[in-house]
Amino acid sequence: METDYVAKEIFFTKGVGRHPEKLTSFELGLRSAGIAALNIVRVSSIFPPHCKIIPKEEGQKRLRPGQVASTSTMVLALGF
Repeated sequence: METDYVAKEIFFTKGVGRHPEKLTSFELGLRSAGIAALNIVRVSSIFPPHCKIIPKEEGQKRLRPGQVASTSTMVLALGF
């Protein structure tokens, strides 16, 4: 089994979650972005050389519920 963790293709998505509880807000944001069914692993935002950007719809078709997915995630938490 090869352990080459360098991304060859990536896609961009975004989502918004609003709720008084931080965790619920984060979950709603993942749902809005279409990636809530994945096991998220946060990584730095380094764009790998020779990495191809693919459309969001194409990228989501390649993912399976429960799959481990490396993500570069930005969270903005505002307290009003």
